[in-house]
Amino acid sequence: MHALPLQVYLPGILVLVVLGVCVHQTVEIVKPYEKRALWVLGEYKTVLGPGLNLVPPFISITESIDMQSQTIDVPRQEAITKDYQPVTAVAEVSISVFDAERAIREVDDYKRAVRNVSMTTVRAQIGDMEYDDVVTGERMIAHRCKGELDAPLREWGIDIESVTITDMSSPRGDTEL
Repeated sequence: MHALPLQVYLPGILVLVVLGVCVHQTVEIVKPYEKRALWVLGEYKTVLGPGLNLVPPFISITESIDMQSQTIDVPRQEAITKDYQPVTAVAEVSISVFDAERAIREVDDYKRAVRNVSMTTVRAQIGDMEYDDVVTGERMIAHRCKGELDAPLREWGIDIESVTITDMSSPRGDTEL
């Protein structure tokens, strides 16, 4: 028995490697709690649902969209009340994506967009209130923020579940409100 030289097997091995890479690039597995936006040559095509999906190899990319409830931290915001008193507040916004296509197409990064609009809304709500009302009204501020955030977030395919003020303080002397 005489062994064949490597040059005989090399083309077959290369074909198998290329086929393996093509299959790997063509198959996209989407988890049950997510969807994926498909971009082909930089152009949005569709949203891939959970399960096994076939995509054009080498010229497409996918972007994950988490369809579960998510909590977005709103960093510490400094605001001035209606009666010119400084207050800082930290909040959390709970959201869920109900329309993956709108969430990916309406804004560049929906999580960052939610954080930014939430920061502005928290400052605006505190700015519309007197200091004494802010001190006693964390729930009212959160409720008003949720109401203000509902319309723009729905435009982006996102439901706002809740807003929670997690910390509020003032340099005026009463450090924790």
